[in-house]
Amino acid sequence: MALGYRRNRTVGTWVARVADGKGANWTKAIGNADDFDEADALNVLDFWQAQEKARTLGRADSTGDPGSAKPATVAQASLPMKPI
Repeated sequence: MALGYRRNRTVGTWVARVADGKGANWTKAIGNADDFDEADALNVLDFWQAQEKARTLGRADSTGDPGSAKPATVAQASLPMKPI
């Protein structure tokens, strides 16, 4: 899992990058950065909020549960990925 920041002409974007365990990864824009507006934890995120959202996305990908807030166990991490 990695959290990236993409600077644009206006507001920046937080981007999550998650490895699929097979040598590839996927990326997803997860929200706007708090460059100009106050963070609201939904659309505009500060670093800490973006980090938590990226972790939740990565955990959901590894556990198959989109609402998972817990890290994957070793047993879950060694299971084959479910197709999307």
